[in-house]
Amino acid sequence: MFAACLGAVYIGLALGGEADTVLLGITALAGLLLVAAERVQPRERGWREADGQWWNDLGHFVASFGVGSFAGAWLAGAVVTTPVVAIWPEAWPMAAQAVLGLVVAEFFGYWQHRLLHSVDWLWPLHALHHSTSRMTFFKATRIHALDIGSFTFVSVAPLLALGASTEVVLWVTAFGNFAAQTLSLIHI
Repeated sequence: MFAACLGAVYIGLALGGEADTVLLGITALAGLLLVAAERVQPRERGWREADGQWWNDLGHFVASFGVGSFAGAWLAGAVVTTPVVAIWPEAWPMAAQAVLGLVVAEFFGYWQHRLLHSVDWLWPLHALHHSTSRMTFFKATRIHALDIGSFTFVSVAPLLALGASTEVVLWVTAFGNFAAQTLSLIHI
């Protein structure tokens, strides 16, 4: 599924699709496929039955990813309007730039996540993600908007500060979206 999603983004862009629309569309389609897969083969048979939290889970999904992610990306672009240190290797092939972008973004994302787990006053922002006993695709997206927004900001801002192109940011975002969705298959 992961490779298929990245391939679909590549094809969508090659056919002239607008980057944000292609990425959002493929991400939404992959999410719907995961929801359908959970209905067919949930991790536990009892998870097919409604737990009364579907609207709550959908609301978290929309608020967290719909608002938090886009707000974090917007804020990164608003704060870092020009490269601080333009050392990005633009001459490298896009695949190599995307790999470097992943290393940079994941480094800062890892430390943001560690801080959420280890700083007492930040833990409530992240505790929501650990608050369910029944893990499904939507429950895996139970993330506070400030949690995912700050993660997006600390992942994107360094790329922009180093001079990475919007295409690099797109591929790093695509990889992150589809990696997160594919990891949610562990719970199905």
